[in-house]
Amino acid sequence: MATTIESPFEIGQEVWCISNQSKPYNEPCETCKGTGRVHLNDESFVCPDSCYMGQKRKHTPVQWEVVGPRTVGQIRVEITDSPGYPCKTSADNYTQQKSRVDRCMCIDTGIGSGNVYTYNKHVFLSKEIAQAECDNRNKTIESKE
Repeated sequence: MATTIESPFEIGQEVWCISNQSKPYNEPCETCKGTGRVHLNDESFVCPDSCYMGQKRKHTPVQWEVVGPRTVGQIRVEITDSPGYPCKTSADNYTQQKSRVDRCMCIDTGIGSGNVYTYNKHVFLSKEIAQAECDNRNKTIESKE
């Protein structure tokens, strides 16, 4: 008996991924005013504020952003439909289970050793849907701050 499994993805299809990033940037150290040294009683000392050459490493707040387009190179569909096993156990793998997870890997990030993207979680079929998801997640981040 053959089983046909359909996927939202096709090999070679363009998809849009989302990623949460914070970007690093440098800011002048307030302690040494960006010089890397402090002066006290006509003596010069290395800045005690753990800066590097007068610069402090900072990061922008985490923001979700659209990345892509990317090209699908591998499709993974995981379907679980188990009636469970009729015995008393605390292990979850013997209970009734029913799920479906569609994932893909993209040529751009590597097949087999790159990122695995989950459909409607980290990868979307259009840029507009991906952007709407980023906007929604960014609103959630802002409301928690």
